[in-house]
Amino acid sequence: MGYLLIISGIVLLRHSVNAFLTAPQWNSIEVLLQNPLLSENQRSVIQRTIFDHYVPLAYKETNEFTKVHKFKTSFVNKDDLYQYGLFGLHQATRNYNGKYNFATYAKIYIKGSLYNGLSKMYPINKTPIKERRKHVPISKFQNYDTTHQTHIKNIYMGKSSYLKSNLHSVPLSKEDEYIYTRFWRAVNKLEPFRKRILYLKYDYNFDVINSNKKIAGLCGCSEETVRKYVNKVIVNFTQTPLIR
Repeated sequence: MGYLLIISGIVLLRHSVNAFLTAPQWNSIEVLLQNPLLSENQRSVIQRTIFDHYVPLAYKETNEFTKVHKFKTSFVNKDDLYQYGLFGLHQATRNYNGKYNFATYAKIYIKGSLYNGLSKMYPINKTPIKERRKHVPISKFQNYDTTHQTHIKNIYMGKSSYLKSNLHSVPLSKEDEYIYTRFWRAVNKLEPFRKRILYLKYDYNFDVINSNKKIAGLCGCSEETVRKYVNKVIVNFTQTPLIR
């Protein structure tokens, strides 16, 4: 019966939501939320009370978020950001168990919701997130049999060869196999971003399999970045003497 009286007192607090809850009120709420006998209806009343009193916190965090990300948020409707902030507050009140400081706890949810909203309303490129995250299988070069294969020069945008290098010969010889294997081993030692660009750009025989535009869309960068990374890796490799 004591719990019901405390809940009734909390319900009365909903008529005045201009300030955060006081320490004594939080003490009562924390005791209630940790009570295993608390009904779903009573829990819902408490969650609604907390939400009503902490709406100003969601607005404050949203305003701070727009100051930190001034450029990106300038292209986004601020009312929409407020809604994402309120959604984060709602999630915090739903998951709060009374064991932590609520304001600190809620800020984590609010900021996470704001970042999620900004990512949806201001993506890094127009390529759908499902496409960008799609796994691209990497072909292994170990024990790659090229005995009966011939190398065809690249046909890219009407040019006979996109990037000139000494990695082309017809047909493939044992020396060529060694060069290709050495090249891909060097690629595998690159940082993950550059490594992915090279694997998207060429197959094992160094034939172009994707355009710079498509790679830029998949990696979330510009075509110039792709061109620069590809060219730098190839130039560095072809100018480095092979060490057997």
